[in-house]
Amino acid sequence: MAEAVVPYLPKNGGRIIIIGSIAGRNAVPQIPLYCASKAAIEGFTRCWAAELGPQGHTVNQVNPGAVDTDMLKGLGEGAKAFAENTPFENRFGLPQDIADVVAFLVDESSRWITGQVISASGGLRILEDIFVTVEVSHVIAIV
Repeated sequence: MAEAVVPYLPKNGGRIIIIGSIAGRNAVPQIPLYCASKAAIEGFTRCWAAELGPQGHTVNQVNPGAVDTDMLKGLGEGAKAFAENTPFENRFGLPQDIADVVAFLVDESSRWITGQVISASGGLRILEDIFVTVEVSHVIAIV
């Protein structure tokens, strides 16, 4: 998809923003194919950033957390856990929260940012990262 838009980018300073999901870095047993596809997109983001950087283009990815959309509503009562575990205000994200991150990345002031995957999740990833760190240090201590 990114290759299809390259001819339409300006000669220098084009921006490609890919929307992924924090599910690309989290294990969600009910949706393994969704998680795998989002993880794969991160690889494409970095490869395209390296490939298009010499032409003056940036490629970045925004990974939303739980955002108040129809997709989230489809999770029913289980969706509440996402809000309860989101450190920032214990709420779902809003579409505008994600749009603001994208707006920053397409702005000229972000010209030096490329190949990055930005979690726009209200900190939901923080808790998971801490858990993984504890588990890894525990395993290392046993070994």
